[in-house]
Amino acid sequence: MAKECVSCGGPVRFIGTKVKDGEICAQCRTSISIQVYTDRMQYTGAEIRELIEGYKVMYPEKKGILGNKDDKFDEVRKYRKLCDDGLITEEEYEAKRRQLLELD
Repeated sequence: MAKECVSCGGPVRFIGTKVKDGEICAQCRTSISIQVYTDRMQYTGAEIRELIEGYKVMYPEKKGILGNKDDKFDEVRKYRKLCDDGLITEEEYEAKRRQLLELD
């Protein structure tokens, strides 16, 4: 049975990251700054959650350590499917892909 993240309540799969009052999940771990990660044993799960929420308010365009790259790739996949289904042209797909990946 998976443990519960003391920050978000989600499952801690495999090995969690220890904090003051338990463990946090991988998603919470990637949502905290390097400094917080380094000093994580000084924080409780609730404090980690507050730091993550504050970070999201300050930097809504960023998500975890990967930034918003995952969102861009998901959008490109959605447009590829629209193209494959014949709902948009190959040219429309390519233009949107270049825009999303900031290639122009």
